[in-house]
Amino acid sequence: MTATHVLQDRLNAPNFAVLSARQSVHANPVHHWRSAGHASPLASHPSGYPFLSTAIHGIQTRVATALHELEAAADLVRRRYAWRGYEVKEHSPSVRPTELTLITGGAGAPVGTITLRSDGLDGLQADSCYRAEVDAARAKGQRVGEVTRLALESEVDSKPVLASMFFVAQWLLQFHHELTNVFVEVNPRHALFYRRTLGFVVAASERFCERVGAPGVLLQVPIDVLGHRVGAFRDRVLGGVADAAPATA
Repeated sequence: MTATHVLQDRLNAPNFAVLSARQSVHANPVHHWRSAGHASPLASHPSGYPFLSTAIHGIQTRVATALHELEAAADLVRRRYAWRGYEVKEHSPSVRPTELTLITGGAGAPVGTITLRSDGLDGLQADSCYRAEVDAARAKGQRVGEVTRLALESEVDSKPVLASMFFVAQWLLQFHHELTNVFVEVNPRHALFYRRTLGFVVAASERFCERVGAPGVLLQVPIDVLGHRVGAFRDRVLGGVADAAPATA
C-alpha cells in the first residue's frame, strides 16, 4: 500500500471524515468560520479524500499525502534548519500513524511546512529533553501531542503562511488527534511569537537540544486556548494587522 493510500484511509476514517458535519459552531465555539462567513476547512478534494485548506491571502494549507509532497516538506526543513545553523539529521519521508505533515503554498513547491504528532508507542520528540515534564502532563490525564519541523521559505510573507498553517493544524490537533494539550520545542529567540500570538506558556526552562545542536525551551498550550488564539491571529492577518513571526521553530 502506498503512502498516499495509507493517508487516504486515515483521513477517510469515520472519526475524521464526519467532523465537518458533526462540529457545528454551537458544539465548537472555538471555531467560528461559519458564523463569520468562512467555509469549514474540511472540503472535498478531487482525488476523493478530505482536503483541509484555509485561504488566507491566496495561500492554502493541506495534508501532504503523496511521497513527492513529503519529500518536498523534508527538503524544506533540511534547507531552512541548515541555514539557521541547526544540525539536521536525515529524515526519510514516511507515513507514521501518529503524524500528519502539512504543506502550505500554491501549485508549486511548498513555501511552508509543519508536522503534527500525537502521543503513541514512540512518544514525542519532546521526550528526549523533557521526559519528566511531558510525563507529568500524561499523569494528569492530558492527551498530549506536539508541533514540530516548522519551516518557511526565506522570501515568503510569513504571517499569512503561519496563519494558514496553524488554522488547519489546530483543527487537526483537536478533532483528528483529539488532543487536550500541545507542546512545542523552540529556540528561545522564537518563544515570544508562540507565547504572544498563540497562547503558549513555558513548560520547562532552556536546555540544549542534542537533536538539532542548539538551545531549546519547551512550551505548552491547552487546545482550546490555541483555538481562540489561532482564530484571532487569522482575523488579524486578514485585517492586515502584523505579528512578529519566526522563520523556523
